[in-house]
Amino acid sequence: MGLVRLYGTLRPRVGGEGVVDVPWSPGDTIADVIRELLRRKPGLQGHILDGEGQLLPYVNVFLNGRDIRHLNGLESRVDRDTELFIFPPVAGGQTPAPVWAADDSGPALARLGAQGESGVRYNRNRRYESQMQEKKLALQELQQRIQHVLHRL
Repeated sequence: MGLVRLYGTLRPRVGGEGVVDVPWSPGDTIADVIRELLRRKPGLQGHILDGEGQLLPYVNVFLNGRDIRHLNGLESRVDRDTELFIFPPVAGGQTPAPVWAADDSGPALARLGAQGESGVRYNRNRRYESQMQEKKLALQELQQRIQHVLHRL
């Protein structure tokens, strides 16, 4: 059994999990591990590998901290103590983008050094969440008023 760490926009596709247990044996390829990950977490389908089983452009996979492109790619082999990290694409833009908050299990990388479009998406999502929270509160207040009126009848 090994751990695959997911970052950025991949996390919501697996219910917010940052770490997924994926069984592998020493000698399995990264392609084998990713296929098993996709089998266990179908929400990731089409976001890591293309239809031909190749790594999507700009998806970064690191094996023990090394980019697999500088190793044997998807044919790189895992062992018992392997750490596998998968980062989704990050595009350019104007707003500095928070990438992921540090947790107890990984290095602290609180902000992407470059300007990132994901920051714009992040701000839109925060604004959307804020608007949804306001609507939820307004709906709750309306439901309470209706209950009050019905109770008086």
